[in-house]
Amino acid sequence: MVIPFALRTARRFPVRSCLLTALVVLTVPLHAATVTFTADDSLVVANPERGFIGMVYPTWTEPATPTRALTQADCDRVKAKKYTVIGMRYCTWDWRNAELPTSFLNQIAADCALARSNGLKLNVRFQYMYASNNGENGYYDGISDSPISWVLKHIDQLTLNGSANNGPLLVNNDVIAYWDVGFIGSWGEEHGTTNELLGHTSSYDEMNDATRQIWNALLAKIPSDRMLATRYCAYTKQFFNGATLSAPAQTLMGRMGLHDDSFSANIDNYASFQYYSHLGSRVDELRAYASTTCRYTVSFGETYGTGPETKQENGNTVIEEMTTFSLDHYNGEHDQVAAYAVTLDKWRAQGLFTTMENKLGYRLNLLTATVPDTLSASSLNTVVFNVENRGYGKLYNPRPVQLLLCRKNGATYAEKYTITTTINPRLWLSATQHAESVNFALPPGAVAGTYDVLLALPDAYARLSGNPAYSVRIVSQANGVDVWNAALGANLIGSATITVSIADVNGDGVVDALDLNAAMSQFGRSGAAITPAGADVNGDGRVDATDLGIVTRNIGH
Repeated sequence: MVIPFALRTARRFPVRSCLLTALVVLTVPLHAATVTFTADDSLVVANPERGFIGMVYPTWTEPATPTRALTQADCDRVKAKKYTVIGMRYCTWDWRNAELPTSFLNQIAADCALARSNGLKLNVRFQYMYASNNGENGYYDGISDSPISWVLKHIDQLTLNGSANNGPLLVNNDVIAYWDVGFIGSWGEEHGTTNELLGHTSSYDEMNDATRQIWNALLAKIPSDRMLATRYCAYTKQFFNGATLSAPAQTLMGRMGLHDDSFSANIDNYASFQYYSHLGSRVDELRAYASTTCRYTVSFGETYGTGPETKQENGNTVIEEMTTFSLDHYNGEHDQVAAYAVTLDKWRAQGLFTTMENKLGYRLNLLTATVPDTLSASSLNTVVFNVENRGYGKLYNPRPVQLLLCRKNGATYAEKYTITTTINPRLWLSATQHAESVNFALPPGAVAGTYDVLLALPDAYARLSGNPAYSVRIVSQANGVDVWNAALGANLIGSATITVSIADVNGDGVVDALDLNAAMSQFGRSGAAITPAGADVNGDGRVDATDLGIVTRNIGH
């Protein structure tokens, strides 16, 4: 069987939709067609929760360094670059010793709503200072953060808000890609505290009780399906007593990633890995720990200046580091600061920027897919596909994997059936391949006809799941045609035919007026009184208008 790959643009959605659940099994269907796909490594695509990110910084004014609201111009600028995440840096200097005002909380909610309307997500960081003065880099009037009591209050206002459960970042969790720990020290980078939010040992910071209170509050009050990122993996190692990860996990440790704000800068990324000549180096130890942790958790990088000591000016070296740390995101708008623009421009000149654009985070490619020629209404059906992740990173947030069965009706689809699976795409780690097999039954009353079979990875939140901007595009082709269906937010993997409908009440191989008459003769009956039993088309134990409707829609098939 030759599978047609002329993609259909669905200008209208199904007459009826049915949601089914499938089991994952390891069998290969008989009488099936296998399609081999090719990867398109050159195409730059906008995929959710990965890649370079745009930034919205506070304004560079003193003393308040006010937080700037997200604007439509910001969204347009970021989308034009095919970025899908914006880093919001919220400065709360004015409220370091007071509650966050309602106006500020409302602004955050409005930022989330604007991001949602543009198909974007946010990475959020809260910091108590942004601009420096008096020659003190990282401090304003000698201050970098807030007392622990106010930090904990602010975290609560942003999330649970006491018992109200209506903090702006709780009710808008769907558009939060991940949090930075923030709150502590200069620029919220967890160093240089002026309120004893960290301990201090012989020249480097470490956790103390206040740090642990902040981490515990964030991990408890941010929904468990969202990650945080810390500036220093040494804190992660200290907090979790040296434990490591061996697989993606929705545990406390499985939710703590890394934002390296001096990625590939020098020997220890400016203290990311704690190199002190008089204390001994922890570089090898902490690099190994971060590499293991970041394989399963969110990871972010950012440039740090220029100069002869920096590794980041050699794009090939940076790509090696991005691979080592399974990097998901990089600050793509650090060029708002002239000193950092130099580095990004050098990567462009070296011809490596597009490679980074395409491989930051996950980049999924289909290898093969096997779809039955005919889908049975009376027995289970199996679809098998093989997928690889060619990116540096991973799908770090939970996300469903679905099969869509869409009946062709000219240039549109008449019916769409959604089959949910138990496949966990967070296991599709960088540089791995996976064979997945889905065993499913057709829904009662499935209409006979030819169906496109598509693979979908929509957002896990119902508020976003119907928006293709939040669905994962697999960057593959079959017979030279892209598999992506932009209208459905799904990826075409094959086609199949349903030839005999369960609406064939009398079992003569065709659905016609005789079947409708047979069903009508049993109208109102239930259980064993239904004769023929096939009149109960949807199998709910009674014959009613639903059964008659199914037969009517299938007449002629």
